Amino acid sequence: MRTFLASLFLLIPLACGAADTTADEARRLFEREWQYQLRQQPEYATGIGEHRYNAQLADTSLAARSAAVEHARQVLEEARSLDPAQLEGPD
Repeated sequence: MRTFLASLFLLIPLACGAADTTADEARRLFEREWQYQLRQQPEYATGIGEHRYNAQLADTSLAARSAAVEHARQVLEEARSLDPAQLEGPD
């Protein structure tokens, strides 16, 4: 339910035609990354009360680790493209 509400909160400005701000882009990046981490670490997700991944175990294979490194590089590149001067406070 929390994920649904967070997604709804992030999509409302798009539906209203609002321009994306750097803060909006950062929040979407953070939310996507959080969801990715929950999927990749289902044991952790279960431990914090997120039960969508209860029936799964983390993939610790070399291929999965390589994919995780590539994902981290892409997220870092996307984060670096954000203008920190346009962010404030907790953003």
